[in-house]
Parts: sequence; structure tokens; C-alpha cells
Amino acid sequence: MNFSQHYLEDRLAILLGGRAAENLVFQEVSSGAANDLKEATHLARHMISEWGMNENLGPITFSESEQNFLGREFTPSREISDHTAEMIDDEVAKLIQTSENRAIEV
Repeated sequence: MNFSQHYLEDRLAILLGGRAAENLVFQEVSSGAANDLKEATHLARHMISEWGMNENLGPITFSESEQNFLGREFTPSREISDHTAEMIDDEVAKLIQTSENRAIEV
């Protein structure tokens, strides 16, 4: 499947909609959005580190190689610097925050 960046950004806002509604109605959040947050973070990380959907990092894939043996994951080998990993984390956080703000506006 092939999804556009705009579609994926819409998807992030949808995933964060429940949390946004909770915050608007009850002025606090609960653990109820845990799975949505996990999915949104996973999607945002893919958008930024694998699909090149970030202006600051550009059209480069920064994924770490995964090693899997008999269904078990081992520590992946790092192919990126600590600085780049920090930049990716910052961009993921910004994208999630922007998406949550968008959900609140809606």
C-alpha cells in the first residue's frame, strides 16, 4: 500500500482524537489512550525515519537494521549517530504534538 503524507498526518490526528477529547471535556488525560499513543508514535517514527517525510532530516532512511532469529528480536545494530537519533526523537515528538493540537482544534 502507498499512503500520502497528508493521509498519514490525518491518521495521526485521528489516533490522538480520543486523548484530545478527554482533555477538552475532563481537563485531564487517562491511560485510555495508551494504544492510540503507541500507534501514533510508531507511525510518526516511520514517517520521519523510514519514509523521508520530514523537512529537517530530508529524504533519507534512518532505520536501524533489525535482527530476528526464530521469532526473537536481538539488539539492533545502530547505523545512525546519537545526534541523529536525538534529532529523530525530537521530530517525532514535534509531529505528535502538532497532530494532537490539530485534533484539539477539530
